[in-house]
Amino acid sequence: MKKSEKNSLREKTPDELRGLVAELRDSMLKGRFAVALEGKTMGVKYRAQRRQIARISTILSQKAAGTSPAAAAPAAAKATKTAQPAAKKPAAAKKSPAAEKAKA
Repeated sequence: MKKSEKNSLREKTPDELRGLVAELRDSMLKGRFAVALEGKTMGVKYRAQRRQIARISTILSQKAAGTSPAAAAPAAAKATKTAQPAAKKPAAAKKSPAAEKAKA
């Protein structure tokens, strides 16, 4: 799923998200009836709907707890930009025992 789609879900109100979950569950129920009665297969669509419901329920629980990765992401990005990584020292070349004997 694209980040823009996830962000659009995060922008929705909890009531809108609950309505979307209800629609997805209804669609899954109708799909199960179609499989049982008509012999149709749901295929990947069923799994995608399950995952979408999981995403939405995760967003709902984050909103209820007051935490959101969208709000935490810019702060974490600023912290990583200000801290510069230490420069690595070049590794010393190791000499083989045969090369040391040849010099002696």
